[in-house]
Amino acid sequence: MSDAMDDLRFALQIIKDSERTIFCSPEYESRIKTMVGDLGIGDITTVVADRAMPDDKLFMVDVNAMDAANHEALLRELNKPMRIEWLAPQWPPLPYTTDPRHIFRITGC
Repeated sequence: MSDAMDDLRFALQIIKDSERTIFCSPEYESRIKTMVGDLGIGDITTVVADRAMPDDKLFMVDVNAMDAANHEALLRELNKPMRIEWLAPQWPPLPYTTDPRHIFRITGC
């Protein structure tokens, strides 16, 4: 029973990993959606129209991979050791005064 469930999980993971998003200009959105539907990949492909896209370009993006890479980069930053700088204690402690003659030895006066 576990072999069949493992196979099903594996197949669903493959489907999830194959999802893509296509960014195109609004002018070509309907054509690209029709092409995606004709190819039978409409379940795993999302078409997004963006006015910033030039008419002669398409971008196919693996959004899940981008999310995973961003998550990994965030974890890498969070797991970096923190650098804490401690002030070295001064011995003997300096007196709390504003008169510089009490803090420094002034000679020649």
